[in-house]
Amino acid sequence: MDNMNKSTIEYLVAKFNRKIRLSLNRELLKYGLNEANFYYLFVVINNPGINQVQMIKLLDREQSIVTKQISNLVKNGWLEKRKSTTDHRQTELYPTSKTLDNIDDITEITEKVSAEVTSNLSEKESATLQKLLQKVL
Repeated sequence: MDNMNKSTIEYLVAKFNRKIRLSLNRELLKYGLNEANFYYLFVVINNPGINQVQMIKLLDREQSIVTKQISNLVKNGWLEKRKSTTDHRQTELYPTSKTLDNIDDITEITEKVSAEVTSNLSEKESATLQKLLQKVL
């Protein structure tokens, strides 16, 4: 760590990311969710019937990672897989009643974590940070 400049963007983003992940994991634990999989629920709610190929492209993640997370969410009752009515080789993803019943609480958690990790910023600074992150990405 001595060779790492603690003011580099890489270091600061890594620390910020870790802070967010730890907070999300702590808050989502009671739902059996974590920072690696909760976002999939929002994607499916906003895109009911999305297939795994579309999910991979949307999330820009490796197929094996998406497959593992989806399988876990299906196994735990968060998502439902259905055969596509237009292409029987494809399965589509839909939110379950468990997801729909809990999504407001999960949304509240994400908002709480966002507020927590930006608590030292003014509203304007927080908005600027969000805009800058979007621009960089």
